[in-house]
Amino acid sequence: MQAAKNAKTNPDVALIDFLESLEVEKNLSRLTIRNYGHYLRRFNEWFKEQGLSDLRQLDREILRKYRIFLARYCDEMSRTLSKKTQSYHVIALRSWFKWLIKNDQEVLHPEKIDLPKAISLHKVEIKFQKQCLNKNIF
Repeated sequence: MQAAKNAKTNPDVALIDFLESLEVEKNLSRLTIRNYGHYLRRFNEWFKEQGLSDLRQLDREILRKYRIFLARYCDEMSRTLSKKTQSYHVIALRSWFKWLIKNDQEVLHPEKIDLPKAISLHKVEIKFQKQCLNKNIF
C-alpha cells in the first residue's frame, strides 16, 4: 500500500496523472494541457537534477531555489524567462499541488507557493486566461 502511495508522489507518475485529469475531468484543450506539461516538465527536470525523487520532498527552501532557477534561466539561445512566464510556471505548479492535495497526497500546501510580489495572482491568471482565449485554447 505504501509503495502505491509513493508512486503517486513520484514526479513523473504524478505529472501524467495530473495532465490526464486536466483532459478528462477539467476538459481542457490539448494546447492548454501541452502548456501545463511544458511548465511542469521543466520543474520535474530541475527537481530531479537536485537529487530529489518524491514530491513530498518539496519544501519552501527548495521552492525558493526553483524560483531562483526560473529567474536566472537562460536557454541555448540566451533567452531568459519574463516575469509573466515565470508566473505561468508557478501557477501550473500551484494547480498541480492543489490537485495532489485534493487527491490526498501529503505535499507542500499550494497556498505556500507564492507568485512574485510584483504580480498578483488574480492579474496573472486573468492575463493567462485572456492569452488562452485569444489563441482559442479554451
